[in-house]
Amino acid sequence: MDAIDDFTAILSYKRGEPATSAVYHLTKKEWSDWADRLYAGSVLKARKNGQKGPMLVSAWLSIRAAHMGWDGLFRKWGNRAEEAGLKPELLDSDSFESLYAALSKEERFHAASVNFKREYEEVMGYPLRLGVAK
Repeated sequence: MDAIDDFTAILSYKRGEPATSAVYHLTKKEWSDWADRLYAGSVLKARKNGQKGPMLVSAWLSIRAAHMGWDGLFRKWGNRAEEAGLKPELLDSDSFESLYAALSKEERFHAASVNFKREYEEVMGYPLRLGVAK
């Protein structure tokens, strides 16, 4: 296990329950907002490095949206991948498999973080602010 897996497990712990990790899911809006930010980040990286990141990220987002049953988001991200020139054989590449695993972890980490913040604020009664004090 790496550090992100350990941290995700901590964030996924359900207070008052036996020591198991729960998988939390984002709402459609939360996921869509996260997906937009993820894609924007891949576009910025691609501008610097000239990579195929946005095409592969949008393909992954399309697959995940389909898995969640969100047809509109499936079409949105699928169209973006297609417009970027996605070829079906790229989905069988090692780089896409590696990206798939990394983004799946990132999605789970984000969902756990959102849920942790929500539960913390509900229990403590005040906002959770993450960051370094200045």
